[in-house]
Amino acid sequence: EDLLFKQRAKLFRFDEGRREWKERGVGDARLLVRRDDERAVRLLMRRDVTLKVCANHPVGPAGPELRAMPGSDRAWTYYVTDS
Repeated sequence: EDLLFKQRAKLFRFDEGRREWKERGVGDARLLVRRDDERAVRLLMRRDVTLKVCANHPVGPAGPELRAMPGSDRAWTYYVTDS
């Protein structure tokens, strides 16, 4: 895979029960593109200290769409089911 984009980020998840955002991790968010299929892009994010994966999702045509968060010029949102 080739690196398409890399940015320091903080990942949150929305807790439906409490109706609030909870922090999932801090680290480098990367958009990676497959060499054999340039349409296949995924978001990969690992936590800083432990290097545990906190996000690994396809984006674009193969997965959820990244959208600018309303009311913020620095935040993006996407929706996936957490397993």
